[in-house]
Amino acid sequence: MKIIVSKVTLHPSFKKDSYSSPVRAVVMDVAVENTSKQTVEWYPAQGALNLNTKEQVEFSHPDSDLVEGTFNGQVIKKGKVIYEVKSSLSSIKNLKWSISQPFDNNLNGLGPDIVVPITLIK
Repeated sequence: MKIIVSKVTLHPSFKKDSYSSPVRAVVMDVAVENTSKQTVEWYPAQGALNLNTKEQVEFSHPDSDLVEGTFNGQVIKKGKVIYEVKSSLSSIKNLKWSISQPFDNNLNGLGPDIVVPITLIK
């Protein structure tokens, strides 16, 4: 499994659509890829996001795109993962996204947990 964060946006009032309530958010554009031929389960959006402000967000926002779940063979899922934050956006400089390991159909772990460190450049 491979995950690429191509863009991080600190959004003061993110809304997925006109029906959503705006939230202060860290929005990550991601691509999640199963690099094997086997079926794999992986849930990156359930990972914890730690900020340099000492805030920890346990789960992504429900408006996140579905870039997780069952990966049947060599597939890529792309979308936005949104974390609602309480911290002042101007204070956020570094993120650490901690994601539990992927697993197979028998719930056997397929490698280590993953930590994605992100330093924001302004």
